[in-house]
Amino acid sequence: MTQSSAGQKANLFIFGCPRSGTTLLAELVNCHRQAVVLIERHGILTSRKELNLASYEPACVRDFANLACEHEAVNTALLNRLGAQPILRYGDKLPKLYEQQGFFDQARGADVTFVATLRNVFDVCLSYQARLRCAGDPWSYSIQDGVRDWNTYVSRVREIAREHRVLVFDYDAASRDFLDFAEFLAMARGVYEAIGLSSADDCIATEDLEEVYRRAHGSLPSVNPERAARRLAPEEMRAIVMSANFAGYVELVAMGGDRICYPIQVAATG
Repeated sequence: MTQSSAGQKANLFIFGCPRSGTTLLAELVNCHRQAVVLIERHGILTSRKELNLASYEPACVRDFANLACEHEAVNTALLNRLGAQPILRYGDKLPKLYEQQGFFDQARGADVTFVATLRNVFDVCLSYQARLRCAGDPWSYSIQDGVRDWNTYVSRVREIAREHRVLVFDYDAASRDFLDFAEFLAMARGVYEAIGLSSADDCIATEDLEEVYRRAHGSLPSVNPERAARRLAPEEMRAIVMSANFAGYVELVAMGGDRICYPIQVAATG
């Protein structure tokens, strides 16, 4: 471990309901030269409910090399960055982190920012269904699972915000900027500023950000025929409407107004 990362503390974690933009946000943050967000580096520990903040200490972060990781090559490159240059924001992207109450208990009082992604339940469920129907994809979650996960997330994110600094990244609002790179860059600068990073040109790896933009742009139904063809059946939409926690979702969206990345203001419990 080099001197530049010897004192590095994990201080940024991205989470959200699966299929709600956590990967896009992590990739966007990693385009900043002073940020490293690993991609589900400790997923196995998460599934075992053994994940803890100490797992991200510099002395420990490489001790998990033998754990299976879908994004091993990406994480290896990110860890090399962590050891080679000064990093201000460092952590991980773990979508279902909201299920790990023990992790949040350990992070209480620490200088940690959590960024929670938010996406409408219909697109989340449509994405669950698309992956379920994709041949060769190990995904096993249905639309019903999507509603359940989304409801749990919407309830949990406000609970977490009572004791931790939580920002919301509104994926639906951000997607308005996927059509044009200049708008995407402006959106990225806003995210950087919200999480405490400079938005100066020399801090942004523009070529990397352009690649993230190309993928985001390519996901739009207006330019992607496969995405445009996806539909929920009327009975599926009705089932979602009957069970989704829209009131909680509206409260979260209303906190942001026109902003894409914004803090949740929730009074701490006594």
